[in-house]
Amino acid sequence: MRKRILRIIEKNRNEVRGILFRKYPAFVWSDRAESPLVPPVFVFHEVRRPVVEALLRFLADNAYATLTADEYAERIGQRGRDGNREVVLTFDDGLKSLHDIVYPALKRFNLKAVAYVVTGRVPEEDRPDRLLCNWKEIREMHGSGAVDIQSHSVLHDSVAVSERVLDFVNPDTTLSFLNGDLVPVAGGVPRFEDRDELPLGTPIHDWGTRFGERPAFCESPSAVRACLERVARGGGPEFFRQHGWRKRLGSVVREVRRSAGDARFETEEEQRAAILGEMAESKREIETRLPGKTVRHFCFPWSRGSRLAVRLSAEAGYVTNAWGSLLPDFVAGGRTPIPMERLPYCYIWRLPGSGRRSIGEVLRKRWLEIGQDRYANH
Repeated sequence: MRKRILRIIEKNRNEVRGILFRKYPAFVWSDRAESPLVPPVFVFHEVRRPVVEALLRFLADNAYATLTADEYAERIGQRGRDGNREVVLTFDDGLKSLHDIVYPALKRFNLKAVAYVVTGRVPEEDRPDRLLCNWKEIREMHGSGAVDIQSHSVLHDSVAVSERVLDFVNPDTTLSFLNGDLVPVAGGVPRFEDRDELPLGTPIHDWGTRFGERPAFCESPSAVRACLERVARGGGPEFFRQHGWRKRLGSVVREVRRSAGDARFETEEEQRAAILGEMAESKREIETRLPGKTVRHFCFPWSRGSRLAVRLSAEAGYVTNAWGSLLPDFVAGGRTPIPMERLPYCYIWRLPGSGRRSIGEVLRKRWLEIGQDRYANH
């Protein structure tokens, strides 16, 4: 229970800070019916139909216009906007519910949204178990004009940031970029969408976002092979029934590292190339798949990044960077690329208009969702 509570707090720490220290825009707190001077941006991940339809109906009934990412960038810096009712609705990851639930509702209410897709994980085919939209569905949404497709990187990737091994892949391990945790990504697999499938015995390190300041630690390939072989010799899944298996695999890693000497940290040049590659390749892929589309907006996975990544996003041609509910200190006040602060979708109910809900009601429902670990930011 304690571990679960700490995980929930970690995932939602910015929102907790935003509420406790009242760092959110004035409309969230004020009961005065004044439209925000800057178009507020809201973020969704997985959604339920009744929730989305109620929110979109509220916006439509109160004559709110929804902006594309390009339109939002144009609004920033403009003056004399008092009274304009404009918002931006953003959806991360390209989940299947975007096409099945959100897209029809947007068309029904004549509204628009921005969708940040993870290009390297978009399935080519209509797999029955898929969680993400495929390219056919993305093309359909783009073609309608209701959904503005932008970049959420190639792999929503994580890297090892220290030599410390936290665990090893075992039968109880659940790895997915969708579960809100930073997780390792497999290399050398035939399909990008299978990158979360790692062999039993693979070391799991102290991980961080690919777009952070810390360079990646490259584990000794010899040590990884030795761990996989030890598990295979021990009967595969049966190996993990033995007492002390973690200690034995840890000893394997330490011994092989000492003898092989091929564990290392990536160089600054490698780190820079990897970050820029993720940004440039995801942009290129979307523009190739959607002829005539220009991708100029990047959403940082897990809302985590670095000064280096921000500079490289500008170099890759992005004009906005989407973050979480509070901007990182290193981009606060920045204008190149424009930092986009995004509030959880529940705060749409605090916008001025008929049917507006009290801050108490909004917070009670939001904390219930966070406590159940549903629809929390990741």
